[in-house]
Amino acid sequence: MAKTITFLKNFCGRLDWFTVAVCCSVFFVLSALSLWIYRRIKKRAEHRRLACADLERTAVFTLPEKENSFIRERLNTALNSDGKTLSHKLMEEGFRADYARELIGKLKRAPLSVAERIEVDNVSAFLTECAFKNELGWEEIACLNERLCSALKLAAKYAV
Repeated sequence: MAKTITFLKNFCGRLDWFTVAVCCSVFFVLSALSLWIYRRIKKRAEHRRLACADLERTAVFTLPEKENSFIRERLNTALNSDGKTLSHKLMEEGFRADYARELIGKLKRAPLSVAERIEVDNVSAFLTECAFKNELGWEEIACLNERLCSALKLAAKYAV
């Protein structure tokens, strides 16, 4: 400890006050400059984040171009339809369950696991119920769609 104090007295004794003042001034200026740069970077990052948030907030769903009239018509129908319109349209076109029945028959012959076989049986039972009804409600159509999607996934999995 005594050696350190002696070294500092000798070192400070060799420096004049002008050199010490210049070193302190340079240190202060560099510290202030680095603090300003740090704050500027943080401010720019915050500005970019707010700009992206504003852009995401103002994003609006747009329909496809006019060339895709089929997709445009389907999206408009889905966006503007109520359950009764869709159900009547399905009944007017005729609910054709032949393909679904053939697919379920092929799935029943496939080597399925127990859970998958139960799922196929549930799809089959629900499809039979829907085939005997005169009119399907919106909830029934959505449920039928989900179950047929699961059957298609199983068919893709087992290459049926």
